[in-house]
Amino acid sequence: MVSATDYPRTWVAAQLDFGDAYAHAAPSSDTGDFDAFVKEAQSNLRTALGIYETTSAFVEQINDDVRWALVQDRIGNAHAMMYLFAKAPGLEAAPEERQHHYAAAIEAHSASLRVHTPERSPRKHLEMSVYLGRLHTYEGDWRAAEERFAAAARAADRLLGDVELSESDMKAVLRELGRTAMLAPFVALMLGQPERALELAETGRARLLAKALSLEALPLSAELRHQLHELQRQVAAHERRLVSPRLFDRRTPLNESMRLRK
Repeated sequence: MVSATDYPRTWVAAQLDFGDAYAHAAPSSDTGDFDAFVKEAQSNLRTALGIYETTSAFVEQINDDVRWALVQDRIGNAHAMMYLFAKAPGLEAAPEERQHHYAAAIEAHSASLRVHTPERSPRKHLEMSVYLGRLHTYEGDWRAAEERFAAAARAADRLLGDVELSESDMKAVLRELGRTAMLAPFVALMLGQPERALELAETGRARLLAKALSLEALPLSAELRHQLHELQRQVAAHERRLVSPRLFDRRTPLNESMRLRK
């Protein structure tokens, strides 16, 4: 048994794994009864939420904002899944329950964004802004969706000049840019702004093209390009370690990341 008092960060990591096991568990029902399947999934999510919320209260006491943000994202994801289940055809929950999970998901992810600022974590900020924009779109909360996609666009602009992204990270950024380019114009149309929708569609395509070409457009030899890709992979690996809930001493990967960036 890991002691929260003696090994607080190890305990947090174990709690996150415990909650994730419930949140991602496949319901055991194999009867073909969709209602039973959903009810079991909802029960698992409620258990996961209880674990995450207990962990969140503990992380606040040890003053670790990175782990706290990780927990908030998990709380937000669990509430978002409960919200989507509540909207499923034939399974519609009471409006109060649906609204509760919607509001709780927004609150948790918004809290995480206060840690993952555009300056500190532009890629994470982009991903979460797009995620929240999609959630607002599902709810038909067009003004809120507009604000989230605008925040995503600002984060995307910060990333346009970043040549240190690994190939996998580049694909993730392009995916989020693609979602923004698709949904932001739709939101503008729903707000009765056709000219703005056209403008967003054009700028969205421009961002996609600029990011897709940013590395390949550099006048580098094949050898230098290979070295750049290798540096990208190393920087990305060190920075992924920085946000790991299992990392106790962040100085080594942080120093190594800064050295490689030079």
